[in-house]
Amino acid sequence: WSVVMGGGAIQGGRAIGKTNEDGTSVETEAFSSENLMASVCQALGISLQTTFTTPSGRPMKIAGGGGVIKDLFA
Repeated sequence: WSVVMGGGAIQGGRAIGKTNEDGTSVETEAFSSENLMASVCQALGISLQTTFTTPSGRPMKIAGGGGVIKDLFA
């Protein structure tokens, strides 16, 4: 799947990563939804150490341990 992002210091007009010719498999590093959330938090100035508590009392990190996609900000 593809994601279009803009604002928050994200460099425009860029494609990050590469797939094979017909787009059926990733040829470079694959990014998870946690990586995407970490990148959004970075752009918005939200600490990745931010923790929320579920209704059952379980603590959860905001980006689930994902890392920032650095190429979005380069």
